[in-house]
Amino acid sequence: MKSFSQRKGLKPAKSVIQVDSMDDDLKNRLWNALTMFYWDKVEVIKLGGFIKDITPFQLLWNEHFRKPLDEMHPNWVQTLLQIRHRFFNYKWNEVYDFVEFVANRFPNKPVNSAFMVLCNFILKEELSAYRFVGGLITPITTQEEITEIEEALSLQYPLKPVANHIRSALDLFSNRK
Repeated sequence: MKSFSQRKGLKPAKSVIQVDSMDDDLKNRLWNALTMFYWDKVEVIKLGGFIKDITPFQLLWNEHFRKPLDEMHPNWVQTLLQIRHRFFNYKWNEVYDFVEFVANRFPNKPVNSAFMVLCNFILKEELSAYRFVGGLITPITTQEEITEIEEALSLQYPLKPVANHIRSALDLFSNRK
């Protein structure tokens, strides 16, 4: 939604679709979504600030960052600072890699689904050329295409092979250069 200042013509509204770039507004809002859905939900042991369930963060360190686990600080505040430093130093495509990884690999599927919905809202508002479709960040053209793909991906028997074929096509489409 345009702000008051944008509607009055006092401040320019965004008009350029972000295809091979990401402005600070988009990056900040994606970080805020990660904070609301994941970082603020981390349970810590009061004495020492250690993370109760370290597994998702070990997964992040091992599979996404590909760094030694002993480089991950045991204190949650310090761990979050490490994650934040990486995130805000990422190139635009690396931010999408990170967001997609968290949305697909963290263990709480309902939270991940809600996170992807919020991300799609943010991506649309900030004029990103990408959306989550079938769990993957994918170039988009119209809302109708996204809806049709999502419906096709949810097909059940006897059309499950069709859904699998569409999933393969979506994977290939998302990976094109």
